[in-house]
Amino acid sequence: MLEADHRARLKALLDSLRDNTTAYVVRCACDPDPMDRWNTVVDHIRLFPLRPEVRWTYRVHEQILPALRLPGLHPLERVVVRHTGYVEKGIWKRKLATQRKILTEELAERPNDPFVLFNLGCIAWSTKRPSGIALLSAQLGRSRRRTRSRASYALIARSHQLLGEPEAALAGLR
Repeated sequence: MLEADHRARLKALLDSLRDNTTAYVVRCACDPDPMDRWNTVVDHIRLFPLRPEVRWTYRVHEQILPALRLPGLHPLERVVVRHTGYVEKGIWKRKLATQRKILTEELAERPNDPFVLFNLGCIAWSTKRPSGIALLSAQLGRSRRRTRSRASYALIARSHQLLGEPEAALAGLR
């Protein structure tokens, strides 16, 4: 959802575009999920040149960055899109179950892919499955993205804390 002032900013940008070589990062503010009530803010590439060779990668939390070979990305921090897809508990649980099934299939095709491991680990963590620690730990050994690594360490530490394992939680934070 785009609120009126953000919609106006986006329209101004679109009206000013003259080339097709620039990609823009849009901030996505996710409303809190019904279980943990966490707000998440993520930057996504959402405006990019349309070219035949540019295709989305991954089936869940699709990514465009691997397909783009552009000299730079431009943050469009003044425009924020509000994601409201996880507000209702029933819808949230069904989405996670569907995403878990799709990601499990994708992991069979892309064994040890850090992006797939991270997303499966996040779902396991969100649904309180014990496999979350192992999946996130496996992702850490394979990832080159520090932002996902920081999130993985935090979720692993929080999991150990919830399991009553304070030393393991502290070790994860270190």
